[in-house]
Amino acid sequence: VLKGTHYTFFQTAHLQSIVENVVVPGLRIRESDEEDFEDNPLEYMQRDLEGGVADTRRGVTCELVNSMCVHFELPTAQMCLAQCEALLARSDWQSKDQALYLFIALAIKAQTKSGGVIETNPHVNVMQFFQRHVLTDLQTVTSANLSKNPILMADLLKFLLTFRNQLPKEAYAVLFPILNVLLSSQDCIVHTYAACCVERFLTVKDGAAQRVGRGDKEAQGGP
Repeated sequence: VLKGTHYTFFQTAHLQSIVENVVVPGLRIRESDEEDFEDNPLEYMQRDLEGGVADTRRGVTCELVNSMCVHFELPTAQMCLAQCEALLARSDWQSKDQALYLFIALAIKAQTKSGGVIETNPHVNVMQFFQRHVLTDLQTVTSANLSKNPILMADLLKFLLTFRNQLPKEAYAVLFPILNVLLSSQDCIVHTYAACCVERFLTVKDGAAQRVGRGDKEAQGGP
């Protein structure tokens, strides 16, 4: 996809076929993924948060989406967003997991390991997706339902980590109390991801100033 010599091969119909028959199936969570989440949490987190996913099925599929966006950004965005909407219209958590992976892969245009995403796909509305499909789920979190769908919860927290630079300060004010609840989750990955969110939110800067200071976090009910 990245080689200009093959540019003419990737017409609209070919791109559509790749999205429907390669990308979407490639991002579907499998039983082995669920087993890794439960039985090998440290390895799962290392792959998921530290970028060690290049040799995994889902990681390679995400790289394919990134590559398609280099030369075919607009049509790839349109096709992938349509697939996201179709997946989100289903009632099972596995489809939402799939949609989150697809959206994250599509939305990232440039990022650094320490600083997070510094540029997003201009054809993707990160804040709209956050408000409709991430925040709404996070706002249902209570101490009584912390064990519900831990894999999906980890996906939502990964979204926050990935796009922390794109979230406004007002969103942080809403998120810190939720993260405070998730820190008490019995699931290793969920409470670790929640802790990572708190830590990395505090490193985000607007110019030379921190977006959220420790005093702000404490006032918002953070730990």
